[in-house]
Amino acid sequence: MAFDLATKFLLAKALKFGKGEIQIYDIPVILGPADCSVFLIHNLIKELGYAKAHDLIYNSLKKGNQEYCKALRKNTKAEGRDLASLYEQIVTLGGYGVANITEFSLEKKRLVCRFYNSPIANRYKEIFGKVGYCVDFVTNGLYAGSFNVLFNEDLDSVEVHCVAKGDPYCEFIYGEPEFIAKIRDTIPYFKNK
Repeated sequence: MAFDLATKFLLAKALKFGKGEIQIYDIPVILGPADCSVFLIHNLIKELGYAKAHDLIYNSLKKGNQEYCKALRKNTKAEGRDLASLYEQIVTLGGYGVANITEFSLEKKRLVCRFYNSPIANRYKEIFGKVGYCVDFVTNGLYAGSFNVLFNEDLDSVEVHCVAKGDPYCEFIYGEPEFIAKIRDTIPYFKNK
């Protein structure tokens, strides 16, 4: 699936390689080791506590990815479920794991997405062992920004399953801020501010 998308991008001249840069739809993208995200997340949790570390990374990446996704939407003219499918393919191509949207509702402004083989969660678990909390702050923020563009409003998300906790996949729920806040309120590690 991801390599099919890369081929389509190359044929459409949407994926470009230059001197020291990669672009998708004329927007720079970078590739980097998952360990950079793993150590950033781990050290920020140690310094700031879980909730503050999560929110700092999540909110920064959510905002940054919204700008990219606005250009992506404009350049592809994709909407609704087609745009959500394009996001699935791009994050899979980008190496964040295999994304699979399991629930999608434009009316409820809600979405559930599972990631299989998340390199951040896998490496976090390999390096630090199994932990009692979700660690895909980067993926969560990036994908939240994507879906804010899809739904045309400021929504939130929360990771509820994570390979680093021993779950078989990482799972994110996206929806209206009040709905997500209620879910977050039930998660113990968010209470340690």
